[in-house]
Amino acid sequence: MKDEKDKPKLRNRKKLQNEKSHISQRFVSRGGLSDDEIKERMSQYRHAEDTSTVMHKTLTRRLVSKLRNYAWYYPQQSEDNPSLKDAWCYYEHMTLPRYREDETRVAGQAPERALPGESNTELYGVWSTPTHWLKDFGIGVGLYFTTLKLMAVIFFLAGCISIPNIMFYASDEYSGPGGQDSVLQSPVMSLARGTMICTKREFVACPTCTESQLGNVFDFAKTPDNTPLVLRTLCEGAELTQGMVNWASFIFMVIAFALIALYQSQIEIRFNEDQVTVTDYSIVVENPPPDATDPDVWRDFFEQFSEKGVTVVTIALNNEALVRSLAFRRHFRNNLRYHLPPGTDIDNNEILKKAVEKATEARKQKKKTCFGLLCNCTLLPILRIFGLFLKEDQLYERVQKLTPQIQELQTKKYSATKVFVTFETEAGQRNALTALTLSKWDSWSNNKNSVGPSSIFQDTLLKIQEPTEPDAVRWLDLSATTKAKIIQRIITLAITIGLVIASGFSINAARNSSLGVTLSSIVLTLFNLIIPFIVKLLLLIEKHTTEGGRQASLYYKIALFRWVNTAIIPIFISSFTSWIGNDSRDIIITINSVLLSELLLSPTLRLLDIITTYRKHYLAPREKTQRNMNSHFNGTHYNLAERYTDLTKVIFLCFFYSPLFPSIYFYCTAIFIQQYWSDKISLLRIWGHQPLIGPQVSRFSRRFLLPLALTAFAIVASYFYASFPYDNICDPFEPEPGFADKYNDVTFANGTMGSITVTNDDSVVFCQQELVGSLDTGLFIKFPALPIFQPSDAEWMTDSQSTLTTVYGWTSVAALALFVGIVFGGSIFLAFQSVCKNIYEPSTRDQMIDFSGIQDMFGYVPQVKFGGYAYPWLCCDIDDIAEDLVGWNADYDENNLIYDVPYKGMKRRARTGDDSASAEVEEQATSSLEGEKGPIFSIVKHYPPEWYKKNAQKSD
Repeated sequence: MKDEKDKPKLRNRKKLQNEKSHISQRFVSRGGLSDDEIKERMSQYRHAEDTSTVMHKTLTRRLVSKLRNYAWYYPQQSEDNPSLKDAWCYYEHMTLPRYREDETRVAGQAPERALPGESNTELYGVWSTPTHWLKDFGIGVGLYFTTLKLMAVIFFLAGCISIPNIMFYASDEYSGPGGQDSVLQSPVMSLARGTMICTKREFVACPTCTESQLGNVFDFAKTPDNTPLVLRTLCEGAELTQGMVNWASFIFMVIAFALIALYQSQIEIRFNEDQVTVTDYSIVVENPPPDATDPDVWRDFFEQFSEKGVTVVTIALNNEALVRSLAFRRHFRNNLRYHLPPGTDIDNNEILKKAVEKATEARKQKKKTCFGLLCNCTLLPILRIFGLFLKEDQLYERVQKLTPQIQELQTKKYSATKVFVTFETEAGQRNALTALTLSKWDSWSNNKNSVGPSSIFQDTLLKIQEPTEPDAVRWLDLSATTKAKIIQRIITLAITIGLVIASGFSINAARNSSLGVTLSSIVLTLFNLIIPFIVKLLLLIEKHTTEGGRQASLYYKIALFRWVNTAIIPIFISSFTSWIGNDSRDIIITINSVLLSELLLSPTLRLLDIITTYRKHYLAPREKTQRNMNSHFNGTHYNLAERYTDLTKVIFLCFFYSPLFPSIYFYCTAIFIQQYWSDKISLLRIWGHQPLIGPQVSRFSRRFLLPLALTAFAIVASYFYASFPYDNICDPFEPEPGFADKYNDVTFANGTMGSITVTNDDSVVFCQQELVGSLDTGLFIKFPALPIFQPSDAEWMTDSQSTLTTVYGWTSVAALALFVGIVFGGSIFLAFQSVCKNIYEPSTRDQMIDFSGIQDMFGYVPQVKFGGYAYPWLCCDIDDIAEDLVGWNADYDENNLIYDVPYKGMKRRARTGDDSASAEVEEQATSSLEGEKGPIFSIVKHYPPEWYKKNAQKSD
């Protein structure tokens, strides 16, 4: 076993600096930071903050500094109890993002983002941090905030284009004297002024009409002699003038979105060049020979492509079952520790068993509340299936069950599944990709003549590509086969579509119940809240090798549901004749309420962050240990994909209803501004650390979802204008006269009685103005929406409307053709091209900087992220690599799974400082398991250049 003093001390690769004081030193030490070291650092940070005029505290922390003096807020105000000051200091220095203070930084230049726990740093300012600084949170995050700003600008301009329509629909010319002002009087309803809501309507006689033909009960009545009376719309809102204004906004959006796509592509390249990352120096081998587990062999092979050689080699093994079992065992042990008295030795099974029995007995004797009994009988049994809310005896049982399973898994032989190779120069990576990237045909046919003899590794044609960022690698999913991943995605997509259909039928059933619109609104809201959580659970089925791929999958599933649930289902189940009505259940008023909710309610709930706020302000002040208290300050988990779905949902909603609601563009502008600031506040003050997400979600959005939204814009607008005036009433060629009169004792479709005055002497007939069927009329579609689909004996379009419908109908055909051609044509072309030849081309310039000379350049170090913990858990030996390759700074041995269960061939024990416990571990490690069939944990090996070794030795 290698002694501590004999290990090569490969310290940080960062620039050697003359530090002014101890508090400004970089806290990188062998083994990282222990709990005591973190406590010491927090004390030093607090002292520095109290004496500094530069370092800032958050407003919440300053408020808590006053609240903690009250026993109702902080009941354990004693030096022996954990410190709430330290916990909030931990939150601001370890969880919230900070940047390095650098006096040499030029004004306006983006600072370097600091590592958690690093000193001489400052919090990012919510109002002072420009958008381009956010690229340090990942290219995907930077592009998201850039997109929000761009959308706010172009939707405002589109709103300006639509002002003539807003003014026309709000005028007396459209709705007659008094118009919309007479019915839209409340503050909320008044926001719907300038929409297609029509108040100029009258009853006419329709002897051949039936109640079933008109879905709205207020649009149909019968006279005492059973003559049907129907409500006719007299507004003219789909003329060529109004339609061409909307068409102009569509053309503007097409041009703007094309420019945005081009601009974001350039921004992505610029972000990549401004932020040199390990991906610029690395490749991943997708098909390594199973027994190729010697990193030296991989280094020797790839050094032919780089003059300065290979710096790091990581060999990932297919040991997911072992690592996953170790992670769950550790998680259950940590939870068990919280159920037992402080200081309980959980490594001593005899002591642990007695402590569990005692705690179980005490729990059973504790008086149970009615709420607790209800939860124990209903919710908790379901949650415990997923390992949540387990009792101490259940946790102990699971740990005891997992330990022998792990010991069995430690005896198995594991193969290489992926190999990550990091070169010292970008040129090395590019040379390797140029030489080894194969055409699909050569790869499928295993054509070894397609490359030189020196490029064949152990008689294998390697499949290589540029990898994702290290902290975005999902190490537990690397062994999943392509076939398995395809099957998993088909299953989850089918379930998602099933949920969308179930949502539609449920909302429709609720709408047709006695409670009507009230119940359907509740059901819709419940589905909007529940489905995203179900989709996240569905992703547990899917295997993704990168976090970006997982985010993209989450993105399109939630986007699919939210688009359909928010925009399509309400109109699909609504009565056709209520589209431009002013009743609270009519579609324009409904969409007005949805937009208000997006603008006000959604950001309020997001910023309140109720669960995390409860943990920080109620649970944390009552914890018994500092570690438990700090665990409530790890920030809220967020998904970039989910934030993108909110963005695209608003875009889709705006496009979908812009013909009916031209002022919706200004609504959406306000929503985008609100989303920008609420998400920026969340990113800098609420959310926890997340992997650096690449541009996958942004690319998927601009290449597929945004073009799809534009296509939907053209298609839906063509149908809205073609179907106006949405009353299903036409003038026959030979109307019956004699119906103008005042009718008393008229019976409405909802059973009420009244009187109606009919001023039109001629009768009308029913005509099907819907060109897309709903649940009421049956499913059908007539595409494109053209005047030719009007019945020959009952036309409802004016000449102007007919011209407009022709223009928009063929525009929708062109939009659909362009969408298919651009979105799928390019992909098909590249797919065919890749079959025939190597299509690799570098997307950025070579920065001519050596890997080992860059600050904060992390490596591919296998680790597992487990919810609720401040740091990932390592699952490999890191003794012989530079610590800053890990990517975070804590007690590495304590956060390494390989030391949890001893095994034969174990290099050393975890450094606990307890000699007796260590001796027991060593004895188990050498005698408990029989035989070793090769490495059981992934391998990382560092090959630093000579100059780096010398600098590291000097710094020590």
